[in-house]
Amino acid sequence: MRLLPLLKLSWVGTLLLLCACPGGVPRGTPYQEPCDASCGCCLQGQCIPKGDVRCEAAAQCDPSPKTVLTIDAGRAEALFFGGQSGALAVDDWGMLHVLAISADKEHGGAAVEYVWGREQFAKIALHDKDASNPAIAVDGDQNVHLLYTDFFSDALFYASGREQAVKAQVIDDANMVRMRTPLALDAKGGVHLAYFGFADEMLRYGWKAPGEAFQFHSVVQGKLSDPVLAVAEGTVHLAYTRRLAWPDDKKAETALEYTSGNQRSWASPVALDRSGDVGAAALAISGSRVDAFYNVETMVPLGNNGLDWEKQCAEVASQDVPEQTTVECKGGYGVGSKGVVRVSGAPTVESTTTIEQAPAVGSDVKAVVDAQGRLHIAYRGADNQVRYASGPELTPRTVPGVIGRFEDLAVDKDGRALILFSSTDHRSLQVAAICE
Repeated sequence: MRLLPLLKLSWVGTLLLLCACPGGVPRGTPYQEPCDASCGCCLQGQCIPKGDVRCEAAAQCDPSPKTVLTIDAGRAEALFFGGQSGALAVDDWGMLHVLAISADKEHGGAAVEYVWGREQFAKIALHDKDASNPAIAVDGDQNVHLLYTDFFSDALFYASGREQAVKAQVIDDANMVRMRTPLALDAKGGVHLAYFGFADEMLRYGWKAPGEAFQFHSVVQGKLSDPVLAVAEGTVHLAYTRRLAWPDDKKAETALEYTSGNQRSWASPVALDRSGDVGAAALAISGSRVDAFYNVETMVPLGNNGLDWEKQCAEVASQDVPEQTTVECKGGYGVGSKGVVRVSGAPTVESTTTIEQAPAVGSDVKAVVDAQGRLHIAYRGADNQVRYASGPELTPRTVPGVIGRFEDLAVDKDGRALILFSSTDHRSLQVAAICE
């Protein structure tokens, strides 16, 4: 007699499981009757009613990568950046916008092209060589905003406009701008950016209202690098790494710091992680909550100014890197990634969580919060794979069909994640949708 309640409980549990929208179901999958005849499709873990236009749109999701730009084999022999790199944005009409940097051996540098389209793509040239650090954003009027640096002149370039009308201009050529230059837009169309100037070791913040010129403000000074920026409800959030020491030739001691402010004042910086192994970070703002994601890294220099560096890096990776470390070769050094970490609650540290550890992870984590408040992260995985996670659980998985070097993450107005990556032969930039 005691078995009856257990059998009944088991049957009810099964019924509830069938009625739940299962994880991993492809985006737009028809909901299976007779569980619930009113359900039309699964979308972001929820059952969407029949007849809802979101089901029709979701069913159109195609995970096959789209090639947005291709270069010939000669240009793919990069001197510095391994063929191609880029930044990705998507507007409210589903148009893809890419700022592409293609290494060009003939010119000894890297050219900049702005690419846009859906199935077919157009492009214009902005800069003929020597570029790096691409950033992109698109506003509600489909005006694109672009940022990149020239690594020989150490100048910072900003470009804006629509399609063929996009024009570039120098906005700082006096402060030796060489590293990551993040870019963000606010709800009123204001443009926000940040960059580190080697000339005076100053982290600067720039801001402009629509139709006006940039104003620049000094934020914090020191041996800093890799700033990231996010804007929410009138507040600008900045994170960056600070070099603490360089004790030997195997590892740079770095800390992750955070500050926030506006055009008039900035809070005193606080350290989110002083473990010494902090790599480049990403910021995600959801309501009043600030999360920082970053790689735990170790650097392995290769010594001879990048000549034959792929061979050297492979040798170093096999002999001279701690266990549980994934090594990615970048120019004249190897970057060993030991994991991806999340710090929640900046400026106070409410919790620190390891999202994933090596050997599955690579580097260059990106984070985006979509219009529904759902969090998405992506980063380079081992063996030319891309790792992605979303939702409150943030369970990482490999993006199927995407083989190459991860470059950027964007999310459309329906919450669909898009991955920009460079092919393994360095000849094309491609975009793949994550259908879930």
